[in-house]
Amino acid sequence: MRIGMFVDCDMQRVNGVVSSVSTVKQQLEKLGHDVYLFMPGERGCRDESASGTYYFRSSVVFFAPEHRTSYPFPQRNFAAISQLKIDVLHLHSPFSMGLMGLWYARRHGLPVVITHHTRWEDTLHYLPIPGVNHLRRLAIYAISQFDNAGDIVLAPSESIKQLLISQGVRKPLTVLPTGINPEMFRGGQRITTRTALGLNDSAKVCVTMGRLGKEKSLDFLIRAFAVVAGRDKNAILVLVGDGPERTNLEAQVQSLGLKDRVRFTGYIQRTEVRHFLAAADVFVFGSLFETQGLVVIEAMAAGLPVVGVDAFGTRDAVLHDKTGYLTPQEVGPFADKVIDILHNDALRQRFAAAAVARAEQFLSVDMATNMLAVYNQVLGRQDIPAKPLDFVA
Repeated sequence: MRIGMFVDCDMQRVNGVVSSVSTVKQQLEKLGHDVYLFMPGERGCRDESASGTYYFRSSVVFFAPEHRTSYPFPQRNFAAISQLKIDVLHLHSPFSMGLMGLWYARRHGLPVVITHHTRWEDTLHYLPIPGVNHLRRLAIYAISQFDNAGDIVLAPSESIKQLLISQGVRKPLTVLPTGINPEMFRGGQRITTRTALGLNDSAKVCVTMGRLGKEKSLDFLIRAFAVVAGRDKNAILVLVGDGPERTNLEAQVQSLGLKDRVRFTGYIQRTEVRHFLAAADVFVFGSLFETQGLVVIEAMAAGLPVVGVDAFGTRDAVLHDKTGYLTPQEVGPFADKVIDILHNDALRQRFAAAAVARAEQFLSVDMATNMLAVYNQVLGRQDIPAKPLDFVA
């Protein structure tokens, strides 16, 4: 099969969409299929069609410099879709690239699969418009209309599927999380990494990872950690990743007197993440924003128990009181559960073993097999059945 994927993000960045697209592309290719990426060019138009990547001209979004908006040039990129005899288009964004992909598909009669990666209505704070939250209803409507223009919509979790139904998505919805390769998150260097972070054997390390964006509720996580730090002199918080909120978060750490208790790593290559997970004792996650909680599953694959906020995505990944704890987004209850795990070795080991087993339910090869079943469904084929999956909490 030949699959064309339209993405709006820079595939060199570290975020959930990049991880999702990269993982499924790699697995589909291992299964013998061809995957072509259509995406914005970082610096004007780059021609790398030999690698299966087609770049469109683009420019930086002035209020969000991490993102780009693309234009329908050069036209030869569209011609490539016909020349490559692409069977199905998979759209990973409702913005410029997604809209171009949808336009082309409808004009040329290609089936369309859409993955709803992000709760875009919760990112409106990035728009430089006073009182921007009043646009929330409009954003939900616009994105649901985009989803309804596809043939099948993929939701990364059951809770997101139900949310999309409530928001007016009427096209067939399939729950299909991003898969992981568990081995990628195991075998990290615990002692070496702790030494590099300036930590000794007695340190009790809480780690989180991901984009340092406002929507990730990292300010809440730091406030909760302040309580943990006050109750355990050896507690350390490590934030793996970078993003627009880093300066504000560093100022918050300073104001709370936690400068010596919190480490910011900056961007870390995906292949290096396992070392920081190996250095930790518990994974902490405060976001209300997730569609799947992919980083939570990756942390569990490394054998880390999780304390997370009981919210979309995270609740679909963490099994409460089995692989960790789910709490309200309240400082006291969250800090209490972190302390419980840090101070109870038997509990931490029990959660760690269950976390590893839970992560095994999200194998990338299984998710890719089911992705092929979705593609065959929109193509009217039935030769690749879906693999029964057991990832529902």
